[in-house]
Amino acid sequence: MRRLLLLMALFLPIFIVGNTLSQVLMDENFNYPAGDSLGAHGWVSFSGGNTNVLSVATPGLIYSGYPLSNIGNSALV
Repeated sequence: MRRLLLLMALFLPIFIVGNTLSQVLMDENFNYPAGDSLGAHGWVSFSGGNTNVLSVATPGLIYSGYPLSNIGNSALV
């Protein structure tokens, strides 16, 4: 029992600090005009000849509980 308490006392602060110092690694909201191609904004679909152009469509994606949802548009595939 003492060993378990010691392990919890050692590892619990590591998990707490890891969660409080977290950051957003990627933030892409597709704030591009509807109808534009993604290639016009720096996106590359693949390295070969591009016959199928990916375009920006409206509306954007909505995820409940996610603060960055419903911002911008989405990609039409």
